[in-house]
Amino acid sequence: IAFSASAEETRRWIRRAGRANFRVLRSGGEVVACLDLIDMGQWFGGRRVPMVGVAGVAVLPEHRAAGHGSALMREALREMAARRTALSCLYPATEPVYRRAGYEQAGVRTLYSISVEAIGARERTPGVRPARPSDMAAVRRLQEGAARAGAGLLSRSAYMWDRALGRI
Repeated sequence: IAFSASAEETRRWIRRAGRANFRVLRSGGEVVACLDLIDMGQWFGGRRVPMVGVAGVAVLPEHRAAGHGSALMREALREMAARRTALSCLYPATEPVYRRAGYEQAGVRTLYSISVEAIGARERTPGVRPARPSDMAAVRRLQEGAARAGAGLLSRSAYMWDRALGRI
């Protein structure tokens, strides 16, 4: 309901993310809120620091404004602390519930685009082709090498690669 996804899309997402990564909050036996904890990492100074991404935070409309989202976030943070995870990131649709949990805005998402005509692209050898499944190991090595050289860039899990490649 929160993400306007069909029941089948939601089931597929839960399967891909891994059922064990979801947390739910029940009230009177009914699931009223959920979230997904995604193990990842970020690169700082050439070292990978473990990080948990928080995703899929949702509260049923009829149960909103009752503190369920905040309660679920507090428990998730306790779990991360118990696992000794120093970093946690999320991409909020709204900020108040996350600020109450102690999150604040940090970092940026940047997207660059340029028209093909502007760079003078022309047909030449070797040609460009779509990536094949057999190319993925090299693509992952290249991304990880570029991320390692940066500060705060993602070290993607298999789940995050599936998201980046549009499989989820």
